[in-house]
Amino acid sequence: TGKDGGWQGQINADYAQRHYANYTLGAALVRTAPRWMLRLNASSEASHTRSGLDIDADHFYHNRHQAVTQQDRSTHRAQTHLIRMETDLQLSKQSRLGLVYTTRLVTGRRSERIAAGSLGPSRSYTSNERPTQLHNALLDLSTGFGLHLGAEYTRYEERLQQHFAYENTLSHTSIDLTTRNAQKIDRLRVFVDQSHPLSKALKVNYGAEYLYATDHSAQRYTSDNAAGPYLPDIDNRLTERTARLYLGTEFALTSHFSLSASLTGED
Repeated sequence: TGKDGGWQGQINADYAQRHYANYTLGAALVRTAPRWMLRLNASSEASHTRSGLDIDADHFYHNRHQAVTQQDRSTHRAQTHLIRMETDLQLSKQSRLGLVYTTRLVTGRRSERIAAGSLGPSRSYTSNERPTQLHNALLDLSTGFGLHLGAEYTRYEERLQQHFAYENTLSHTSIDLTTRNAQKIDRLRVFVDQSHPLSKALKVNYGAEYLYATDHSAQRYTSDNAAGPYLPDIDNRLTERTARLYLGTEFALTSHFSLSASLTGED
């Protein structure tokens, strides 16, 4: 970099070989200028794990010993991608404008569990029908006369499919069930804060915040076994609107101690 700033970068990688290969790749890039800064971070992780559990137990039931055995085998794999972008613009000596954007994507998610034992075999499988997404953006402005305002938006979306099959060898019953889960959350926050120094020791703060959020969750059940349990579909929608006002004071007793009081109202 030069006297007025420039580009800086970093790359890292990690590889681990267990039963399956797991790796992480990451990169960071920073651009600095006298009145402007840009920072980029990105990473990608691929995980693939396997686990197992064997159970041997003996239960005393109805005046007789009953041996119970169970063997569980599970595998899980997914790719997780993270991106964060942060920029800051110096508008004046004491004023700045900032923007932060973060996203997280989970792709290729697949989990499987197979069990066998005294009670009968079972199998469960989970996968995402589309990438699980999280997005967040924050824009804020700070001024030299104590004003701070901004807006933040967040979105989360997930769609999963789960399949569960089980056969009870003792009761001669079986379950074959497929579930589809979906959730989408949107959240918007707008805020403004103002600070006024009345003297070297006394400061007054006041501000407002408005929050709007929606949550749509749904579950759909499909049974491949006519004799299996009937589960009704679920569809929930939630909307939240919240407004807050606050007023506060802060009094500096010494250079290390201060006294503050505030009053908040919410609707």
